[in-house]
Amino acid sequence: MADSQRSNSLSFRLPRLSVNGNRIVEAESLAPVCLRGVNRSGLEYSSPDGAGSIVNAGITESDFDEMITAWGANIVRVPFNQSWALGGGDYDPAPYLFALDTVIRLAAQRGAYTLLDPQWLDAVNPRGRTPDGTPSFIAPLPNLESL
Repeated sequence: MADSQRSNSLSFRLPRLSVNGNRIVEAESLAPVCLRGVNRSGLEYSSPDGAGSIVNAGITESDFDEMITAWGANIVRVPFNQSWALGGGDYDPAPYLFALDTVIRLAAQRGAYTLLDPQWLDAVNPRGRTPDGTPSFIAPLPNLESL
């Protein structure tokens, strides 16, 4: 599938957004957009095993019904594990990317955008200690893999 076709199928034809001065606008009409968002975490901690990542994160369709339909959110922030999306281990990143696509689709089907927020979590390699002495698994920033 071509990138533009994939994008349209994931976005359910939500208007493309842009910035005009200090406003977020619809790219075509320049009509101002007011984004009201919520956070749905979980994928940054769930294992990179595809659709199972969503199950492991406890993310359900009813979550999106509640956040978007009941609460009126029109953007959902979804933190995800950058290493798992980029294939930083001995696994295929395609199933994890499919899980991200699924979350985007669940939001878009209900008329909401998704803000993907890469996290630099590494549950294997400690990178120092927190003030209370426990190991810290958050990689130092900036992380050049992000580029």
